[in-house]
Amino acid sequence: MTLQAGKMYRPYDVAFDVETHNAAFVVEQFNHRVSRWNFLPGSFDFKLANGNVDTLTVDNQGTSGYDTAALFIIDGPPGTATALATVDEIVSGVTVNAAGTGYEEGEIVTLDDGAGSGGKAEVSLVGNPNAANVGTPGTGYEEGEPATLTGAGDGSATAIVSTVGASASAPITTIAVNIGTGTGYAIGNVVTIVGGNSAANDAQATIAGIEGNIATLTVTDAGSGYDNGEGVTLTSDSSGINGTGIIVASGNISNIAITDGGTGYTFAPSIEIASVEGVDATATANITDGSVTSITITDSGTGYIEEPQVTPLVVIDPPEGKSRATGTVGVTGSTLVATAVLTSMGNGYPAIPTVSIVSDSGNTADAAISATLIAIWGNNGDGTTGQAGPV
Repeated sequence: MTLQAGKMYRPYDVAFDVETHNAAFVVEQFNHRVSRWNFLPGSFDFKLANGNVDTLTVDNQGTSGYDTAALFIIDGPPGTATALATVDEIVSGVTVNAAGTGYEEGEIVTLDDGAGSGGKAEVSLVGNPNAANVGTPGTGYEEGEPATLTGAGDGSATAIVSTVGASASAPITTIAVNIGTGTGYAIGNVVTIVGGNSAANDAQATIAGIEGNIATLTVTDAGSGYDNGEGVTLTSDSSGINGTGIIVASGNISNIAITDGGTGYTFAPSIEIASVEGVDATATANITDGSVTSITITDSGTGYIEEPQVTPLVVIDPPEGKSRATGTVGVTGSTLVATAVLTSMGNGYPAIPTVSIVSDSGNTADAAISATLIAIWGNNGDGTTGQAGPV
């Protein structure tokens, strides 16, 4: 082709001067158009060697699940070391998925049917009260008087009052809760005893027993091998059945393994442990003969999760003379990725890098961001170099 001023050329384009027929390539660009060129004798073998990220484009906004804390990483240029982190997760909680029936307050259930083993949790119930202890006896109640237990649950549980004596000022000594009445009560709820006699007032009791469903679970033994988000069955030693839960697990960075030691390092690069979940992990790199050979964890951090799209990323600085491009994303109120803004062009890129975006929901498969390059340096096979426009 004939080299033309004002025309945009790509790195592999070869242009010829119509008078000298010498191969030419772009050495400078302005607004993505050729402003100056250089003529070279002989064959033209353009090899990409160095470049900067020029723009970021949101190709797919995704469907949902992104937030302003989304993690945005651009791959480093060639020679940048890479590594993978391993998280040692520990069960910190169990979210009730199905409350089941027949469980007893305070019983210990086993967390079964998952990849893990040995996990146990203590049951707290919510449902129909079956016992209550009188705290404030009040006055004006009658022996055998029906009463309603208000101020907790749905306020509809009923009971029969027992008093001392039969006088109009008789205080309550005990109450017999009517099993199967009311719902939403929990152990420790303080209720007001509302009698049918208009003179009855001021008595209170504390719910001491529940017949109903599991409300919360408190982990008593974390066990081992459980994964965050894993479903488990709540196995009871009593008559409890059909209760299930979801494992809540997090932990610290237990190991960082080198996947590519990189090249060209003359001193240890900085390392960032990037995550949308955990915090505070730090590490240092060890180099030998220009490559990162190992990583030492100096603080294992807390709150990390090891599962697809949420596993922490190990971000290692490129070797001297190169730098990683960086950027930020903007998320709409509907949790879609709306914008991608370049904050640093980086350098040393011979090809377009991969861009990753991670949300704490783990919903990352559908959003996509791409990059373009500018200022690509070429090696022409004879020791000379030149520069081309955007890729």
